[in-house]
Amino acid sequence: KGIMTASPVNILTLRLCPDNTPYGPVFDIFIDGVNLLDRVTAFEATYTDTIAGAYVPFLTPAQLRDQMLSPPGHITPYACDCGEPFCWFLTCDITAEYGFVHWHGWSNPYRDDKTKASDGLYWRYRDFPPLVFEQSSYDASIAAALASVDTAQADTSTKK
Repeated sequence: KGIMTASPVNILTLRLCPDNTPYGPVFDIFIDGVNLLDRVTAFEATYTDTIAGAYVPFLTPAQLRDQMLSPPGHITPYACDCGEPFCWFLTCDITAEYGFVHWHGWSNPYRDDKTKASDGLYWRYRDFPPLVFEQSSYDASIAAALASVDTAQADTSTKK
């Protein structure tokens, strides 16, 4: 009685995607060892059985440097799998306070209009859980991801 329990803290892992992605060097996101896109797909599947999770990774090195390392910010971790990034995409807000980084405010702008709920075209992304990271491990994950891009580019230039 009266004992406060700690909130869960997530672990962020960023993996450089193979060169065959339509958007150049991008990172796939893993939260606590689980692919975030799998979680997004499962969430969206509660609304549709046709286009749930129709994304590919879109988290670029520039987003890591410019948005993720300097909250507050806004990122687009996933874009349409058709190759046209803003045809269908998912975003979230990033804030930081008291040594923690929060990903929240998930949105697909094509499913944000509440007036279209009766047509099945409104998905309540506010029900998608926020993610909370300890700031120093979060920053270390981003640094490792950016180093992997530098290593991959160095490997490519020495092979030419």
